[in-house]
Amino acid sequence: MTPDEIRQALDEGGASYQAIIAPLEQKIAERQKQMDHLKREMILIEEQLQKGIENMLQSDIELSRRFKEWGMMIYGAF
Repeated sequence: MTPDEIRQALDEGGASYQAIIAPLEQKIAERQKQMDHLKREMILIEEQLQKGIENMLQSDIELSRRFKEWGMMIYGAF
């Protein structure tokens, strides 16, 4: 059979591009859209976590500095 004959036989049997491939492409496109959305959400969460960690570290530095200042005021030196 030639490629055209094979295509014709498949089409006659209901195995056309539109019947088999198009729905799969649509499902893949939908999944890709979902994955892209999840990826954006994960990036936002990562950025928020990083900012939170940086804020905590900054707070710890500030708290450490304050303790040193209070120690100097109370005890003269630390």
